[in-house]
Amino acid sequence: MTYQQAALCEPFTIGLQANWRGDVRPGDVVLVHGGGPIGLIVANIAKSRGATEIVSEPNESRLAMAKDFGADYSINPMKEDLDAFINKLTDGEGVNVIFEAAGVPALLAHATSQLSPAGRLVAMTFGKEPIPVNFKEINAKELTILGTRHQYQKFPEVVKILPDHLKEVDEITTHVFKAEDFQKAFDTLADRNSGAGKVVLTFA
Repeated sequence: MTYQQAALCEPFTIGLQANWRGDVRPGDVVLVHGGGPIGLIVANIAKSRGATEIVSEPNESRLAMAKDFGADYSINPMKEDLDAFINKLTDGEGVNVIFEAAGVPALLAHATSQLSPAGRLVAMTFGKEPIPVNFKEINAKELTILGTRHQYQKFPEVVKILPDHLKEVDEITTHVFKAEDFQKAFDTLADRNSGAGKVVLTFA
């Protein structure tokens, strides 16, 4: 493993922590809202835990990457009816786990209707305002809502598993800059049209 690849340890700890919080199990049907770097890593780890994976993402280039990260189904919710797709795939039961990694608070409010009984919602989004949640559905279906922010002692585990994910590491690392070109790196990361996934600075 190169130093450049090892730099992706940290975001993989975030993905592993989220999966641990969501208690993703073999046979679960998992929905990841958002095909950005963290969403794709979450999906990749969920797949490695034996889940059936749905990634919902309106950006077509990110959506194309989702299959390489383990997505069994990749959906553009601007073009397809995601709720109808979930109902058909799960025979109306709903998905077992939802990760909201798109940064869209409204998706959290809607997630309770997409979850199966005893489903788990892992909220990765920060909202500027309080986000309404339907407690009627939470109680009726006995749902669990989980927060996740950093990682809890996940680095040792990621160090062990990362060599099995180097193909995905290389794909998600879309830009590499020398340290002195840091401003160009930040500009690339901020540009929504740059196609940037993870941007790495090198110091050697």
